[in-house]
Formats: sequence, structure tokens, C-alpha cells
Amino acid sequence: MKEMRKSIQVRNDRNLLSEMDKVEKRISGLVSFLRRTFQDFAPMSQDMWENMSAAKFDQVKAYIESTQVKVGSVLCGLTVKMNAWVVRFPNSRAGGPGAKSEFIMTDMRQGLAEIVAVARGEAWAPPDET
Repeated sequence: MKEMRKSIQVRNDRNLLSEMDKVEKRISGLVSFLRRTFQDFAPMSQDMWENMSAAKFDQVKAYIESTQVKVGSVLCGLTVKMNAWVVRFPNSRAGGPGAKSEFIMTDMRQGLAEIVAVARGEAWAPPDET
């Protein structure tokens, strides 16, 4: 997105710039969530292996059970978003600022709030179609 910001078409569209900021912030926050989760797990599992006990095992098991859905959902959601970008824009010259802007405003933006909600442990249900 850094390259896109250099485009005059993008620089003059305040709504797009605002949405790009939101998308970048959400993706950055999700990556930070994943990093923290794995960093929290590493010393806990290391301690379990060094001082094996039923209590330590139960602690690690509880942590895994409490985070697996969140981590899996975030990884899946981000993978889908990033893969869609790579398929649509396989290199830096593929697609102009207009096509990339449209993709961000539709495909990339859609669903990010729900992925963030899952990472936060908030209940999420698909919208009622009726």
C-alpha cells in the first residue's frame, strides 16, 4: 500500500486513504495478536517440557484450547486476504492504483472487522439474510 500512496489518484481520495489506514491498522493488529500468542506459548511449553507435571500439562492444554480457534481463524482469514491479493496482483506492476484501490475497498476491507472480533474473543455470527 506504500507504493499506492504515491499515486496522485490515491493521494486525492481522502476516503480511500482513510480506509487504507484502517485496513493497515487492522492487519497490523492481527499480526501483533498472532505474534503475542506465539510468544506467550513458547516459554510456557518450554517450561512444561523442562518441569513436566500434570499441572503444567493442564496449563498448556488450557492455553491451547483457549486460543486455537482464535489463532486458526485469524491465520485462515489473513491467508485468504493475502492470497487473494497475490492472485490478483502477482507483481508490483500488475494492476494500477484504481484496481488496487477497488480491491482494498471491497475484498480486503470486507470481513476484517469480523476477524478482529474473533481475535478479541468476541462472539460473531454471520448477518441474518432474512
